[in-house]
Amino acid sequence: MYHRQNLRTEKKITDSFLFLLQKKPLKKITIRELCEVAEINRSTFYAHYDDIYELIRAISEYYCIVLFQDSLKTADLSVALHPNDAYLIIRNVLEKSYENQNIYKILFNGQGTGNFTEKLCLELVRWCKNLYNKQHPDVVSGSEPPGLEIQLTIVMEGALGIWKYWLGNGCNISVDDLADEILKYLIHNFNCIWN
Repeated sequence: MYHRQNLRTEKKITDSFLFLLQKKPLKKITIRELCEVAEINRSTFYAHYDDIYELIRAISEYYCIVLFQDSLKTADLSVALHPNDAYLIIRNVLEKSYENQNIYKILFNGQGTGNFTEKLCLELVRWCKNLYNKQHPDVVSGSEPPGLEIQLTIVMEGALGIWKYWLGNGCNISVDDLADEILKYLIHNFNCIWN
């Protein structure tokens, strides 16, 4: 019972914070105002978070996990990634961000949300390096070609830029079409890097 009550309270705080963040910049949001919107007292807020920045980090981490947790289950990651699996992952991620587009717009625009894009990019680069090592079993992990991490970072930042642009423009093309475009972009760039 206590755990469920904590989750409900944290959801109220998060939802209220995201509501306020859509209306005004982070610097103008006070704990007092957040508590009024969430209909909780300040001590309840501080029982869950040290400050507003800890709340932001928690929100950012949660929505990063939500994006990839289920999406990565669709692919067999014990072997080299097949384009069909990559398409499913991309499509699932885009679908989740479409369903929560207001939240992801806020996270991508970085209104103090703990460098969401940077964290996402680092995670994707780490994941791509693992894929590289699976496709190149002769390369010992940690001895990848010089510049691989830089190249992967540039490619991932480009894909994240496409995604951010799509969210910022009201998701003006279908999830399927965007997933197809991002997959083409990634395949082209990975072929240049990995061959």
